[in-house]
Amino acid sequence: MNEKEFEAMKVLLDKKKKLLDTTELVHSEAYDKIVRELLMDKEGKVDYSKLKDSGMQLKFADKLKEHYLKAAKEALGVKESKGEFEDEMLLQAYTGATSEYFRGAISELKHRYTKKAHNEHSGKLVDAQDKQLTPIVYRNVKDEDIEDIINRIGAKDYINHKKVTRDHAIALLQRHYDTGVTEKMVEGEIYHRKTK
Repeated sequence: MNEKEFEAMKVLLDKKKKLLDTTELVHSEAYDKIVRELLMDKEGKVDYSKLKDSGMQLKFADKLKEHYLKAAKEALGVKESKGEFEDEMLLQAYTGATSEYFRGAISELKHRYTKKAHNEHSGKLVDAQDKQLTPIVYRNVKDEDIEDIINRIGAKDYINHKKVTRDHAIALLQRHYDTGVTEKMVEGEIYHRKTK
Protein backbone atom coordinates (compact mmCIF):
# COMPACT_ATOMS: atom_id res chain seq x y z
CA MET A 1 0.00 0.00 0.00
CA ASN A 2 1.21 3.47 -0.71
CA GLU A 3 0.91 6.62 1.38
CA LYS A 4 -2.13 7.82 -0.58
CA GLU A 5 -4.04 4.61 0.21
CA PHE A 6 -3.22 4.85 3.92
CA GLU A 7 -4.32 8.49 3.95
CA ALA A 8 -7.59 7.60 2.18
CA MET A 9 -8.34 5.06 4.92
CA LYS A 10 -7.53 7.63 7.60
CA VAL A 11 -9.90 10.14 5.96
CA LEU A 12 -12.70 7.54 5.91
CA LEU A 13 -12.01 6.61 9.53
CA ASP A 14 -12.20 10.25 10.59
CA LYS A 15 -15.42 10.72 8.63
CA LYS A 16 -16.95 7.61 10.18
CA LYS A 17 -16.01 8.80 13.67
CA LYS A 18 -17.56 12.22 13.12
CA LEU A 19 -20.75 10.68 11.72
CA LEU A 20 -21.10 8.29 14.64
CA ASP A 21 -20.24 10.96 17.21
CA THR A 22 -22.88 13.22 15.68
CA THR A 23 -25.45 10.42 15.66
CA GLU A 24 -24.69 9.77 19.33
CA LEU A 25 -25.21 13.47 20.07
CA VAL A 26 -28.52 13.46 18.16
CA HIS A 27 -29.70 10.49 20.28
CA SER A 28 -28.86 12.38 23.46
CA GLU A 29 -30.36 15.69 22.32
CA ALA A 30 -33.57 14.00 21.17
CA TYR A 31 -34.09 12.32 24.51
CA ASP A 32 -33.34 15.43 26.55
CA LYS A 33 -35.60 17.63 24.43
CA ILE A 34 -38.54 15.23 24.58
CA VAL A 35 -38.20 14.60 28.32
CA ARG A 36 -38.30 18.36 28.89
CA GLU A 37 -41.30 18.69 26.60
CA LEU A 38 -43.37 15.74 27.85
CA LEU A 39 -42.20 14.42 31.21
CA MET A 40 -41.68 17.41 33.47
CA ASP A 41 -44.00 17.86 36.46
CA LYS A 42 -45.38 21.19 37.72
CA GLU A 43 -42.24 21.78 39.83
CA GLY A 44 -39.97 21.32 36.84
CA LYS A 45 -38.76 17.85 37.84
CA VAL A 46 -38.62 14.80 35.59
CA ASP A 47 -41.61 12.50 36.14
CA TYR A 48 -40.95 9.17 34.47
CA SER A 49 -44.20 7.77 35.86
CA LYS A 50 -45.92 9.57 32.97
CA LEU A 51 -44.48 6.83 30.74
CA LYS A 52 -46.71 4.26 32.45
CA ASP A 53 -49.49 5.62 30.23
CA SER A 54 -49.55 3.95 26.78
CA GLY A 55 -50.70 7.18 25.13
CA MET A 56 -47.69 9.02 26.53
CA GLN A 57 -45.42 6.18 25.38
CA LEU A 58 -46.69 6.61 21.81
CA LYS A 59 -46.36 10.37 22.00
CA PHE A 60 -42.79 10.06 23.31
CA ALA A 61 -41.86 7.58 20.54
CA ASP A 62 -43.45 9.79 17.87
CA LYS A 63 -41.50 12.82 19.11
CA LEU A 64 -38.27 10.78 18.99
CA LYS A 65 -39.11 9.81 15.42
CA GLU A 66 -39.72 13.46 14.46
CA HIS A 67 -36.39 14.54 15.96
CA TYR A 68 -34.43 11.71 14.34
CA LEU A 69 -36.12 12.20 10.98
CA LYS A 70 -35.30 15.90 10.96
CA ALA A 71 -31.65 15.17 11.83
CA ALA A 72 -31.46 12.41 9.21
CA LYS A 73 -32.86 14.65 6.48
CA GLU A 74 -30.40 17.40 7.35
CA ALA A 75 -27.44 15.04 7.49
CA LEU A 76 -28.30 13.22 4.28
CA GLY A 77 -29.55 16.21 2.31
CA VAL A 78 -33.14 15.03 1.94
CA LYS A 79 -35.50 17.95 1.34
CA GLU A 80 -38.95 16.40 1.65
CA SER A 81 -40.64 13.24 2.78
CA LYS A 82 -41.48 10.66 0.14
CA GLY A 83 -43.69 8.57 2.40
CA GLU A 84 -43.85 6.50 5.58
CA PHE A 85 -41.67 3.61 4.36
CA GLU A 86 -39.07 5.94 2.90
CA ASP A 87 -38.96 7.86 6.17
CA GLU A 88 -38.44 4.61 8.07
CA MET A 89 -35.67 3.63 5.67
CA LEU A 90 -34.06 7.01 6.29
CA LEU A 91 -34.32 6.50 10.06
CA GLN A 92 -32.83 3.03 9.71
CA ALA A 93 -29.90 4.38 7.71
CA TYR A 94 -29.24 7.28 10.05
CA THR A 95 -29.93 5.88 13.53
CA GLY A 96 -29.64 2.16 12.91
CA ALA A 97 -33.30 1.53 13.79
CA THR A 98 -36.81 2.28 12.66
CA SER A 99 -39.24 4.13 14.88
CA GLU A 100 -40.71 0.79 15.94
CA TYR A 101 -37.48 -0.07 17.73
CA PHE A 102 -37.86 2.86 20.10
CA ARG A 103 -41.62 2.43 20.37
CA GLY A 104 -41.03 -1.16 21.48
CA ALA A 105 -38.31 -0.21 23.96
CA ILE A 106 -40.45 2.52 25.52
CA SER A 107 -43.50 0.27 25.65
CA GLU A 108 -41.50 -2.52 27.30
CA LEU A 109 -39.71 -0.37 29.88
CA LYS A 110 -42.46 2.20 30.50
CA HIS A 111 -41.39 4.43 33.43
CA ARG A 112 -38.00 2.73 33.43
CA TYR A 113 -37.16 4.25 30.03
CA THR A 114 -34.74 6.66 31.69
CA LYS A 115 -31.79 8.53 30.23
CA LYS A 116 -29.61 5.56 31.18
CA ALA A 117 -31.92 3.13 29.36
CA HIS A 118 -32.04 5.39 26.30
CA ASN A 119 -28.25 5.68 26.29
CA GLU A 120 -27.93 1.89 26.46
CA HIS A 121 -30.28 1.45 23.49
CA SER A 122 -28.73 4.23 21.43
CA GLY A 123 -25.22 3.04 22.36
CA LYS A 124 -25.99 -0.42 20.99
CA LEU A 125 -27.28 1.14 17.78
CA VAL A 126 -24.18 3.30 17.34
CA ASP A 127 -21.96 0.28 18.04
CA ALA A 128 -23.86 -1.72 15.41
CA GLN A 129 -23.45 1.11 12.91
CA ASP A 130 -19.73 1.20 13.69
CA LYS A 131 -19.47 -2.52 12.97
CA GLN A 132 -21.31 -2.05 9.67
CA LEU A 133 -19.25 0.95 8.54
CA THR A 134 -15.77 -0.21 9.60
CA PRO A 135 -15.39 -2.81 6.81
CA ILE A 136 -16.06 -0.04 4.28
CA VAL A 137 -13.01 1.86 5.55
CA TYR A 138 -10.77 -1.17 4.96
CA ARG A 139 -12.42 -2.66 1.88
CA ASN A 140 -9.33 -2.06 -0.28
CA VAL A 141 -6.94 -3.95 2.02
CA LYS A 142 -5.57 -7.06 0.31
CA ASP A 143 -3.42 -9.92 1.58
CA GLU A 144 -0.51 -8.41 -0.33
CA ASP A 145 -0.79 -5.28 1.84
CA ILE A 146 -0.16 -7.02 5.17
CA GLU A 147 3.60 -6.45 5.26
CA ASP A 148 3.09 -2.75 4.41
CA ILE A 149 0.52 -2.45 7.21
CA ILE A 150 2.82 -4.04 9.79
CA ASN A 151 5.60 -1.67 8.71
CA ARG A 152 3.22 1.30 8.74
CA ILE A 153 2.16 0.66 12.34
CA GLY A 154 5.81 0.33 13.36
CA ALA A 155 5.49 -3.27 14.54
CA LYS A 156 7.80 -5.21 12.23
CA ASP A 157 10.16 -5.98 15.13
CA TYR A 158 7.50 -7.83 17.12
CA ILE A 159 4.93 -8.97 14.54
CA ASN A 160 5.69 -11.66 11.98
CA HIS A 161 3.72 -10.43 8.96
CA LYS A 162 3.75 -13.92 7.41
CA LYS A 163 1.47 -15.15 10.22
CA VAL A 164 -0.95 -12.20 10.01
CA THR A 165 -4.26 -12.66 8.20
CA ARG A 166 -6.10 -9.85 6.43
CA ASP A 167 -8.56 -9.63 9.35
CA HIS A 168 -5.67 -9.44 11.83
CA ALA A 169 -4.03 -6.70 9.75
CA ILE A 170 -7.24 -4.67 9.66
CA ALA A 171 -7.72 -5.06 13.42
CA LEU A 172 -4.10 -4.02 14.03
CA LEU A 173 -4.46 -1.01 11.74
CA GLN A 174 -7.69 -0.02 13.47
CA ARG A 175 -5.98 -0.30 16.86
CA HIS A 176 -3.03 1.69 15.52
CA TYR A 177 -5.35 4.54 14.55
CA ASP A 178 -7.30 4.33 17.83
CA THR A 179 -4.64 3.88 20.49
CA GLY A 180 -1.43 2.70 18.87
CA VAL A 181 -0.01 -0.83 18.94
CA THR A 182 2.61 -2.03 21.40
CA GLU A 183 4.33 -5.37 21.75
CA LYS A 184 2.53 -5.98 25.03
CA MET A 185 -0.81 -5.74 23.18
CA VAL A 186 0.10 -8.58 20.82
CA GLU A 187 1.77 -10.93 23.29
CA GLY A 188 0.24 -14.37 23.02
CA GLU A 189 -1.03 -13.80 19.47
CA ILE A 190 -0.01 -16.30 16.80
CA TYR A 191 1.83 -13.59 14.88
CA HIS A 192 3.78 -12.25 17.89
CA ARG A 193 7.55 -12.30 17.37
CA LYS A 194 9.35 -12.09 20.70
CA THR A 195 11.99 -9.42 20.83
CA LYS A 196 15.15 -9.81 22.83
